Amino acid sequence: MRDNVYITLAIHTYDMAVALKQELESAGVPVQLENVDICNPRPACGVRVRIPEGMLPKALNIVENRVHGAQVEMKINGMQKKVLVPIDFSEYSMTACKVAFAFARKMSLHPVLMHVYATPYFDGSLSFPDSFTVDMRDSEVRKNLQDAAALEMKRFCAKIDSEIANGNMPAIGYSRNIAEGVPEDVILDYTRRTPPELVVMATRDANKKARELIGSVTAEVLDNCRVPVFTVPENFEFGTLGQLVNAVFFCNIDQHDLLAMDMFVELFPSEHSNIILLPVTDKRGSQVKDKLEVLMRYFQSNYTTFTFDYKILEQSDFRVSFERLVQDRGVDLLIVPNKKKNVFVRLFRPGIAHKILFEGNMPMLTLPI
Repeated sequence: MRDNVYITLAIHTYDMAVALKQELESAGVPVQLENVDICNPRPACGVRVRIPEGMLPKALNIVENRVHGAQVEMKINGMQKKVLVPIDFSEYSMTACKVAFAFARKMSLHPVLMHVYATPYFDGSLSFPDSFTVDMRDSEVRKNLQDAAALEMKRFCAKIDSEIANGNMPAIGYSRNIAEGVPEDVILDYTRRTPPELVVMATRDANKKARELIGSVTAEVLDNCRVPVFTVPENFEFGTLGQLVNAVFFCNIDQHDLLAMDMFVELFPSEHSNIILLPVTDKRGSQVKDKLEVLMRYFQSNYTTFTFDYKILEQSDFRVSFERLVQDRGVDLLIVPNKKKNVFVRLFRPGIAHKILFEGNMPMLTLPI
């Protein structure tokens, strides 16, 4: 691909083309606008948005992950950037909060604690007229659930305030959010409407997760969320973010790896980490090794506070080899670029982030690409 050759990325109205141009250029992508109808200096439609051919993967990633209006509105209103922490008031939710507050202090984020209580089940066999009958008991159930959630949130926040007072958590202001609905749907809707910089979620240990494979809230969020997600295992003893020094980066050996590493560095800008590049491509042979070496040299030259190495595992015993690698190298963080998939692909070919979630017991950072 050549950076001096411009190609058409999209054709929009004038206003939309200008907005896209500003967004791309803010991410470092040069843009040229070209009228389809050169006789009209400000056409109602038909403005080509052209970019260098070599920047196409990065531009496509930006376009595919745009949340129209929400991010711009947040900047205009001066809203503080957020870290979202879904909680269920358990002890491992408290661990997730400690991790989220550490990220908040490092990145100047505002923590938002979110609890979603389940919508009561309604019998779908009601006759047509009955469907318009308001049962006061349903209203009472809803009110009781809401009151119980508010009380639990108050108690949970009192624990957080106590941890802050004792110096166990940073003294940072935070917000609380209580909502009714299906937890994963509410969480994902929030990330689409007001995208946080990061979502921090707690997970069960491997044995419990295996029993809860179907309907896991965390798995659904991982599969669909288009912002970084940091998962915290139940048995994780958190001290500081600096304790996460040995990481495995699951790479695809393509342009997406560069974008994912940029996201990681934004989250861990001042930490020193030893990163092992681990390819998950189906391709084998010297070509994979050559590309890995090129990728490793690129990372080493651009991210000098990190050290890089790579490892190629045999697919026939990948799981056993991976567990041995984790033990031998003292791996304490998994970094997983998470590609967007349609529903059918997610059902029949779940991503590696989904698989690792249910098989691993260490922190994992998934990065949308």
